[in-house]
Amino acid sequence: MSPKERPRLLEIRQNLMDRIAEAEREGWLGEAEGLSVSLAAAEERITQLDAREQRQ
Repeated sequence: MSPKERPRLLEIRQNLMDRIAEAEREGWLGEAEGLSVSLAAAEERITQLDAREQRQ
């Protein structure tokens, strides 16, 4: 995973948060749960990139 991917991951994270908020407003609980799993994965990747950058 390249540090150059970070801006795209941040964009994906924001999109997921927006979609989760919409799903919760609409009462689509299953959809919100699935998106939350994807959000957690995106956040983990961002954390990994940040940790790698700090080590360098």
